[in-house]
Amino acid sequence: MLKIFILSALIFGMMAKAQVPEKVKVNTAQLTRLETMLSNQITLTDSQKKLFSSGDILSTATVTSPTEKTQSLKLFVAGVHPRNCVRAMRKISLYESYDKFIDFIKESKYDPQSTQLSLTIDHTLLPYTMIMSFKLQRITGVGEYKFMFEHGFLKDLQGTIGVQNLDKFCVLTLKADWNGPDSHLPNIALEIFAQTLSKLGLEHLIRLSLF
Repeated sequence: MLKIFILSALIFGMMAKAQVPEKVKVNTAQLTRLETMLSNQITLTDSQKKLFSSGDILSTATVTSPTEKTQSLKLFVAGVHPRNCVRAMRKISLYESYDKFIDFIKESKYDPQSTQLSLTIDHTLLPYTMIMSFKLQRITGVGEYKFMFEHGFLKDLQGTIGVQNLDKFCVLTLKADWNGPDSHLPNIALEIFAQTLSKLGLEHLIRLSLF
């Protein structure tokens, strides 16, 4: 699922090797602006607002089975980076170096001309090694960047990465939707996997791009 933000898990176990990331505890005025900023993607609950007030990452995933042979995933992840978006993206945009930054990414390749990104992911949370391939423009600043998994695990998953300034900080979001054949993972397992890995993945990306 980091096919999805790198996602997950895009996610995580990586925390053992890195320092605790700086936390941005948004104030009341910033939280109001953040709520408006995210309103077209999610309606924040009181508990979710408290996550931002305490400087934590919001990660939510829902997996259902529309039929016996299909599954559906909806994923949303958001966090506030302590730096502005230009500074934050200097390292986050180096996709081809993710295998040097993130333990569970064993190989990362990026073709800037075709914008094709390929990630080989192996983690204790995964039942097997996964290769994720999708097109993603190199993110260098504020904007919305769409992507779609072209083959492999979660084929046809579509998502959008959002990058927006909030005063001197940067709001990073990822929203993804997938409908496809049963993944052979129970709904609850896929849900926990996506939510956990995505949260850890964003935490790690923030951490590695602080300097």
